[in-house]
Amino acid sequence: MRRARFDPDALAGPDRLKWQRLVAAAKTAESRLADDRRDGREHDWRSNVWRGFKEFFFLNVFFGMCAYCESDVESVYVGDAEHYRPKGKVTQREGDREIEVTCPDGNPHPGYYWLAYDWRNILPSCYKCNTHFGKGTQFPARRHACSPDVGADPNALDAFEEPFLLHPFKPNYDPKKYLIFDNLGGIASKDEDEAAAITIDVFDLDRKGLNPKRIDQQKLAWDGFKKARERAAEDDSPLGDPLAEYRHGRRPHSIAALQHVARMIEREAQLNMEALAE
Repeated sequence: MRRARFDPDALAGPDRLKWQRLVAAAKTAESRLADDRRDGREHDWRSNVWRGFKEFFFLNVFFGMCAYCESDVESVYVGDAEHYRPKGKVTQREGDREIEVTCPDGNPHPGYYWLAYDWRNILPSCYKCNTHFGKGTQFPARRHACSPDVGADPNALDAFEEPFLLHPFKPNYDPKKYLIFDNLGGIASKDEDEAAAITIDVFDLDRKGLNPKRIDQQKLAWDGFKKARERAAEDDSPLGDPLAEYRHGRRPHSIAALQHVARMIEREAQLNMEALAE
């Protein structure tokens, strides 16, 4: 799960026009949602809105990778538009049970319906992270807001709710501070961080199917780095950035690969120091 940097104000040309159309469609849908709730009507969800954001993010920000597990999604599947805060129902796990979150009045949480069309609440994901044995309607937090009165936007809600799930768009998210990927493709929370552990559990990020995929990318990254280093030494030229595609998230499981390469470089340095000391 890498840190994704996205600033709509920095968009230009066709991408900016496409984004403006997406935002306009979202505002129209939000207005209809507000009217329906005010008048007591059942709202007909405009799934094309969040599908549009999903496709934009897959193309321009996550490059076809799941925002959570970093698997290559779009080459084999259209992918899901995952609502970070669920739009229609909210649950969280207590032990081995998944229970409904209730509001102060004792009624089930209605879902974060007011964020259903907010792009900051939508991320592109694979099926397994979004549903299956993954997140579903879970949203673990220290407390839950049951209406937009507490916070109409994600930033205000974060301050009130203190959610546990890591979010790749958040400026305070740095994978190096939260996640550790070992050389066998495994994942763990760094320093037993609570938010990282809960995120791994909710999205099922330690599922066995991911391990061999991570190992493949770790080997590819390390082999590519060594070859680039050898060529630079032979040509007496700068090394450059042979890991650029991983740093920019254009390869699957980029964080696992980068951490592996960093460890291998550190191990080489340590071995060299030990050899010199003999």
